[in-house]
Amino acid sequence: MKLSMRLCIFVLTGFLLAACHTSGSGDKNNAVSASFKGKIEEIFENRAIVQVENGNITGRVFIDLSVNKTVNFQVGDKIKVGYDGQIRESDPAQVNTLSVKRME
Repeated sequence: MKLSMRLCIFVLTGFLLAACHTSGSGDKNNAVSASFKGKIEEIFENRAIVQVENGNITGRVFIDLSVNKTVNFQVGDKIKVGYDGQIRESDPAQVNTLSVKRME
């Protein structure tokens, strides 16, 4: 009885620890592994919806503009967005934004 209880606690603890670890935690120090180019359609404080024009994503994507505090982005700006490669399926899609650059 004691052995099976210890085993259950050990397994449960292992599952809980594994659940707490997430690889896509949004850490801005991750290396950029994917990017796309697009045009800003809407801005909400430090976030924006971008219509993708070139990249491995299609449609609209919700991004974080706060990763580049040196540029004052405006609706209509053409930008290049770097992200960690993960795409959250929602409407619009979302990515862990790692870099944003205004295109000239």
